[in-house]
Amino acid sequence: MTVVTRWSLVVLIGACLCSGVTLACPTWPESIGVDFWNYSHYNRQVDEFQRQDEVMGQTQTLVQNRIAKKEAIILDLIESRIQLEDAIQAFWKMNNTAPNLMSVVRHCYPGDSDWEKLGHNVIDHVSARMKHTSYFPNGRIQELEAELELLKCQNQLSLSNVE
Repeated sequence: MTVVTRWSLVVLIGACLCSGVTLACPTWPESIGVDFWNYSHYNRQVDEFQRQDEVMGQTQTLVQNRIAKKEAIILDLIESRIQLEDAIQAFWKMNNTAPNLMSVVRHCYPGDSDWEKLGHNVIDHVSARMKHTSYFPNGRIQELEAELELLKCQNQLSLSNVE
């Protein structure tokens, strides 16, 4: 037997073994990634993953922008450059660009109305920001809670009028 014949026989036996295993367990080529006949399927998957990545990138940009805007509002509120009512209205405008945000606020915060729940949300943001920084004035949280109660009692804030 020549060398070529021996190698041909080895290749033939290997091919027969692979065929037999494939018949016995048809999913093994896919599980080890040798199912080259599904190449177009994999291309479609890659295209779909790329589209999902683009959408996630856009969503991430929107979320980062929203966080930056809210952070600026919170800093203005902490330093008394704006009133609580203004902060609530600004949060309302931003939260309405993503409908699921208001449903989260409604679920997580107490209150009889959306503006009251947003007021608690704004105060929570202020509280979280103040925990990480030492230069903000003491008692600001209590002032904001009192301001929220005053707004609630006077029923001055109506989010339905906010554009």
